Amino acid sequence: MNPNEVQFSGEEFQYDARAFQSSSSGFIARVIRCSHGIIKNEKQARYVLMLLSLLLIIISVFVFLKASPRIESSVPSPDFNSLET
Repeated sequence: MNPNEVQFSGEEFQYDARAFQSSSSGFIARVIRCSHGIIKNEKQARYVLMLLSLLLIIISVFVFLKASPRIESSVPSPDFNSLET
């Protein structure tokens, strides 16, 4: 046996089958529970959460754009009346 090889002895790895199954997260379950019957399944709850996150992103973009300082140009605007001859 090569000293660089690794060997394991003893019990084989045991895993819980539920760890690999898709189940709804606690947040999705909370959305369903707090909707008072309006949201009936996990798919609807996912759509609601996606729309909510999209709405919050749009609102935050508007807030950041409004709060950003205005940069005024130091170049004066041209006076087109003086160009007439």
